[in-house]
Amino acid sequence: FVVDKHRLQKCSNYHYRLLIVNWLIYAHKVLELSETTLFAAVRMFDHMLVATQIPDKKYQLVGITCMWIASKLYDHYLILVPKLFSLCSGKFSKYQIISTEKEILKVSSFNVNFPDPSTFLFYFLKEVGLENDPKIRFSAMFVMEMFTFVLEYTSSSPSLLAASALFIALCQNGRDYLPFLKYVHSCLTDVVIFKNYTKLMWFSIKQVLKTTVTSNEIVAKYSVQDKLNVAQLFSPL
Repeated sequence: FVVDKHRLQKCSNYHYRLLIVNWLIYAHKVLELSETTLFAAVRMFDHMLVATQIPDKKYQLVGITCMWIASKLYDHYLILVPKLFSLCSGKFSKYQIISTEKEILKVSSFNVNFPDPSTFLFYFLKEVGLENDPKIRFSAMFVMEMFTFVLEYTSSSPSLLAASALFIALCQNGRDYLPFLKYVHSCLTDVVIFKNYTKLMWFSIKQVLKTTVTSNEIVAKYSVQDKLNVAQLFSPL
């Protein structure tokens, strides 16, 4: 479930990937889908970029179909094809969407049940007694959603991704991160790998936030009271 970053870099158009991930974030919001669906859709999309040659003009078609497949696995209601047709402004026919679904399932050998970083996040929160702290949870989710723009998202294990996101969330909220750091050191991963990966994630998110065209959807999502306005914690980056 982890894609080699250099292969992804070689097999994909970075600019188009950025635009499609941004559009998937918008689509996931409009369709009221879970973050789990979004994370799985982006990972599935990147796997397709590496596994088969996709022309730039088909990026959106493959992207929305990945979202459709992921929603069937992780969400509580079925999205009908006409809804997808409308969301794509009528660019793709019902036949194109269904045939693309078949192609994705064939290429992936129906292995589309990707590990979810948010599942690991909730586990880590529970381990350090923060499962009932929504501000830390929303902050970490904000970090993980921002990181979907970065190629390292799919080249990273979901557990490492979630651990680094939680560490950054604790730091940005001015919380004591030592209990979690001790937990990471004791059982999660190599300390050097964790530190280097967290630095990479932190730097990458700062770069994404400077690109307002791609970060606006997520910033808007986490700038409301329901999400405790956690996006403001990252605005001075």
